[in-house]
Amino acid sequence: MELFILRHGIAVPRGSADYPNDGDRPLTPKGIKAMRKIAKGMREMKLSFDHVLSSPLVRTKQTAELVVEKLQPDQSIEYSSHLEPEGDREVFINELIATCGAKDRILLVGHEPYLSGLISFLVCGDDSLQMNFLKGGLCKLSIDSLRIGKCATMEWLLTPKQVKDMR
Repeated sequence: MELFILRHGIAVPRGSADYPNDGDRPLTPKGIKAMRKIAKGMREMKLSFDHVLSSPLVRTKQTAELVVEKLQPDQSIEYSSHLEPEGDREVFINELIATCGAKDRILLVGHEPYLSGLISFLVCGDDSLQMNFLKGGLCKLSIDSLRIGKCATMEWLLTPKQVKDMR
């Protein structure tokens, strides 16, 4: 299994008067523009996915939609509350085990610090892996057999600029 993990793009700041509900915060115009460039870089990397799973919050939905539009316009996006900032990673891993195959290529779109915690849990079996996972950053994990705890190898972690500069 190849697990690609994408942090959502630049969103309206938390606590904005226009969006009192955190889940309603959208990407900013700058965030949309940057995500389009990131999606183009992902296309240049010739990435494709069997499954795209996203948090249902507005900013992650928009991020997933921008990527799918550029890479695989016919690809459907599935939403999981377990990819929300307060999601349960063990429940989410069990969802993946139940729905995805060992050879699948999966894109997850979510939030920090949840995503770095998920990566650490899959790579180290705990929360000890420290990383700076920027908005629009992309990580690739390889997994022979998905399970709860240590089961993955981190292949790479790219900054948004590195993804945008792919050519």
